[in-house]
Amino acid sequence: EDLFAGTPYQFRVLAVNRMGPGAWSPPSEITITEFDVPEKIHRPWVSDKSSYDMEVVWFCLTNLVAGSGVQKFTIQVAGAQQAFTELGGTVVTYKEAAKNGRKVLKRMRQTYASFRGRKRRQQKKVIRAQYYKDDYALMSFTVTGLQPGYQYQVRVAGTNVIGQGAWSEGTYSTLTTPIAPEKPKPPTLRVAEAKSLEVSWEPPYEHGSAIEGYFIHHVEGGDIDVHKLTRHQNFYKLEDVEPGSLHSFRVKAFNAYGVSEFSEVSELFRTKIARPATPIRPEVTRTSPTTATLHITLPYDMGSPLTGILVQKRVILPFQKVSWSHAANIPITEEQRKSGDSRPKKKAVSSRSPARLDALSLPASVPSKALTPPRSPSRGGAEETKPGIGGKEEAEPLDKGTAEAAGRATEAAPAKEGGGASNPRHDAGKDGGNEDAREEEEAAARAEDEPGSKDTAELQTTQEEDPNEVKPAFADVAIPHLSANTLHDFRIAVCNVMGESEWSPPTFRCRTKPPEKPAELAGTPEISEVLPESVMVSWAAPEENCSGAPIDGYAIEREVLFSAFGAEGTYRTIVQGDVTAFRVTNLEQGSVIRVHVAAHNSVGYGKFGPWTEAVELPNVGTPSSSEDEG
Repeated sequence: EDLFAGTPYQFRVLAVNRMGPGAWSPPSEITITEFDVPEKIHRPWVSDKSSYDMEVVWFCLTNLVAGSGVQKFTIQVAGAQQAFTELGGTVVTYKEAAKNGRKVLKRMRQTYASFRGRKRRQQKKVIRAQYYKDDYALMSFTVTGLQPGYQYQVRVAGTNVIGQGAWSEGTYSTLTTPIAPEKPKPPTLRVAEAKSLEVSWEPPYEHGSAIEGYFIHHVEGGDIDVHKLTRHQNFYKLEDVEPGSLHSFRVKAFNAYGVSEFSEVSELFRTKIARPATPIRPEVTRTSPTTATLHITLPYDMGSPLTGILVQKRVILPFQKVSWSHAANIPITEEQRKSGDSRPKKKAVSSRSPARLDALSLPASVPSKALTPPRSPSRGGAEETKPGIGGKEEAEPLDKGTAEAAGRATEAAPAKEGGGASNPRHDAGKDGGNEDAREEEEAAARAEDEPGSKDTAELQTTQEEDPNEVKPAFADVAIPHLSANTLHDFRIAVCNVMGESEWSPPTFRCRTKPPEKPAELAGTPEISEVLPESVMVSWAAPEENCSGAPIDGYAIEREVLFSAFGAEGTYRTIVQGDVTAFRVTNLEQGSVIRVHVAAHNSVGYGKFGPWTEAVELPNVGTPSSSEDEG
């Protein structure tokens, strides 16, 4: 019993009595046991592994007669969601498997040969006990095409001329070497809001080592923000971004064995657009009797270009509550949109925390003075000169408050020059009390005496720019049809395709100027229907009556350039009512005249317009009585 199938054997016998064993008999003839398919191979084992392959070794019986020995082996692999099957597998010849086995033995010998002394002997003993067996040859085969981080089992079956033997038991489950995670798929859009985006992605295959986290890159223009996330965060919410802006992302995962490749860059995701931000308080920069000019800082458009400005006005009356009323609808031009940017500049991006944007509207820290257009230099004096008739300059008094301030400034100047005004710090310096104050005063005086020092300092201060300074877009708009000498306040809202913004805080109360004299007429009057003693004068009313009082009449001033009776001079005809044509009568025949016209309201006469061309009246003799009446 316990003989190998298909193996040649010889037998011999000896007898034993109480005196001891006798001599062996001559050997019998060679007898070969019957053989069938190869016997079941003992359980193979894994001698080496990597992330994508395993080296499997097993023993195979060698003392076999021709035909009974194994000619080839069939190898099956189970794992990574596949199981053993009765059919199929990888076939390797006996010769190839034996060659690979010899390579394994050679490598093992080199392993213990690198040791010395006792450790070498111990290692040699271990290797010989595992890889050497009498009457058996070591076979080996490398299974390829495996996936990292999966557990696999391998089993082997031998085949001879009879057929395939039984399958061996599978190797003990062996894990391939883990590596960095698989390349993730591009992130996809989860939720889009006006100021935020949320993206998510499928966790990639971890390759045998648990994913410890992710790196997500937010790509905006040429900038890349890096954010580190935990293993449970396969989503990311980008906040404080601009409505209507485009963003893309890419992601990579990491575990204990490394970092994966970046995913492909996702498609561009756009945040939603919204109604514009609430404007800041407008500023009234100047007024006239019927208009007020507002300096408006355009708010952030929330991703949709601003299309217009809505203005409401309110008259301030004592002990009355007046509701808001419509004042103007003003379209926004492309030049106004490009005049600045209400968005603050981005801060430096940190690799550990997402970049945050400042508030989208103009901060309250921006002084209103910086947004006011430059004033006329003449406001510093007590009077403002304007060109008068005939090229002369006539003085126009300013308002009462400005004139009083100018007078106080004029009175203070002689006091300073003459030394009449006392300076406490200067007096203290004379007494020897405060030396530091005296030195500071002398340094200030030297700085004032140096030519251009103050101007240079102001210029340098003006030219310094803060990198985070907001440069908002703005618009200056005039609100017409106001009542003269009346308190008003205004508020604005801006529009885009999504609708109107919230109303801004109202302006500080401002009063329109008192009524003024009418403006100069538009164009040159015309003389028509010239008769011997009369002419028809027509003119155009002022294009827009901004005086604050209605026009109630006109003055026609005629200048006689030539008169046969020596009546040269200037004569004025008063016209009542808002008319634009009048016949001037009782003129001298044959005289040469020219006229110009001025408008009149409750304040007085405005500036006369330009003179007409000189006209000579025909001379036909003594006028009739009917003509005199006319």
